[in-house]
Amino acid sequence: MRINEIERFLMGKGSFSESEKSGINCLLEVVRGVFPNFDIYTGVLRGGVRVVIFGACYEGSVNKPAFGIYHDKDGCYFGFRFDDKKLRKYFESNSEAKHGERFRIDEIDVRKNEVKEFLEFSSESDEVDRRMQGAGILYMETADGNSVTELHSNPNDIYVQIKLRRGQSKFRERLLKAYDNKCAISGCQIVEVLEAAHIVPHKHKVDYSVANGILLRADLHTLFDLNLIKIDESGRVSFHESLVRDETYGKARRGCVVRLPNIQDSELIQMRRNIKIRYS
Repeated sequence: MRINEIERFLMGKGSFSESEKSGINCLLEVVRGVFPNFDIYTGVLRGGVRVVIFGACYEGSVNKPAFGIYHDKDGCYFGFRFDDKKLRKYFESNSEAKHGERFRIDEIDVRKNEVKEFLEFSSESDEVDRRMQGAGILYMETADGNSVTELHSNPNDIYVQIKLRRGQSKFRERLLKAYDNKCAISGCQIVEVLEAAHIVPHKHKVDYSVANGILLRADLHTLFDLNLIKIDESGRVSFHESLVRDETYGKARRGCVVRLPNIQDSELIQMRRNIKIRYS
């Protein structure tokens, strides 16, 4: 994580105090604990106020901000950053949400638990949770106008990596419930290795509905993403010929049918449509 680049973007020729540097490091740790795969990117608000945004950054103009670090004459602050009137209104009307809450960056160390509670409460909103589902990427404009793109998650933190792979937390929870904590292909019931797979990938459509998901064991999720395992609209599972030679997957080849989730008929119809879209 390039703290120096954040400093240059927000402060210009100025610099962070030691307490602000410590506060940003602490903040990133807390945010990552609640939302492990958020993106960080930069923006400029009306009046020229620069903001480092926490959310999901996509190609084009569909970025989804959720939180931000602002700098003004009184210092640097962390708080909500919404571009959606309905979402803003929801939090403004909820007294527990503390919509107007702003945390001074140089006080984050001593207010760490408050920040964590603030983020955890915010995560209960499906929309906020969606907005914090990026790719763990830092998109940062430098002082000379160039851009920096890199992973900001700690590659050595195995728990962060497991959370990233398992999928968006609420999406995974809904799939676990719909599939009765069983892998849709293998029937595996070891919850720790079950992952939320998207039928229609993010690059085509951002959809966290159960109708666009399938609960898979970790290895099967990888093979599904690589299209080495395919599922047709009737639920039949086909394995790539390279897998059939392996004893583990060869046994599963014959007559394998995916377990359907416990959802409404209308959702099952949408699920079949999504499968058709995936392979069209």
